[in-house]
Amino acid sequence: MVLDIFNRIVLSWQSLQLSTNEATRERESRLKVKELIDSESKNTSQKRRFERRKGHVLVDCALDLYGICLSALLRKAEVPIPRAAGIGAASRGARVGTAPLRRYVDGLAQRQALSALCSFGGKPLTKSECIEASQSASRAKNLQTNVYASKSFRQKDGISREGKQRSALRKLSGHLASFGKASPVRAIVAGKNSEVVIKGVGAIGKCQNLVGNEKRGKEIKVVVKTIVPEKGLLIVQKK
Repeated sequence: MVLDIFNRIVLSWQSLQLSTNEATRERESRLKVKELIDSESKNTSQKRRFERRKGHVLVDCALDLYGICLSALLRKAEVPIPRAAGIGAASRGARVGTAPLRRYVDGLAQRQALSALCSFGGKPLTKSECIEASQSASRAKNLQTNVYASKSFRQKDGISREGKQRSALRKLSGHLASFGKASPVRAIVAGKNSEVVIKGVGAIGKCQNLVGNEKRGKEIKVVVKTIVPEKGLLIVQKK
């Protein structure tokens, strides 16, 4: 009963934000595109990694509301807000203090709130201290990314991304064998490194003539130029 009431209130607030806040609309668009790309790039026999169900949407809205309220209170108290480097300004709808157990800067944001709003835990952080914290968090994140990139990432089911890519390319090869190598196939712009996701099989490839401003999530037609399933290699060209 309580959850139903909370759900109606939060979703009503989200609806208002979508109609009045450009940052909220952009974030909603990014999430929809992420869900679309994930659904296309997954192996059809595997569970989806990103799917927004009712509970996910409710928690997502609640976190947005919390972040906006916390930012407003800290601005009213006229203290700087610790933010992770690279997440964009508040106009992008970046959350504040919503993941203290995952992000160091979010823990500092909550400490800043306790200090400035509740007079607890000592003096608020200065602007220079917030900048230093942001830079330290950024350095740590870059090191973490490098470690992940140096290892062969494996899913919980034990199948590597490389293995899924090879499997998807074999399916695509079978399709091309039936309809001809020059046959165009549908793809979705992945939004980084000129990558596209082939619809229906989930193979990821480099698109040679993809325009830099092609919007992430846009559906295009491509022609396969090079495909080597054993090496996980796929190069396509926009038709």
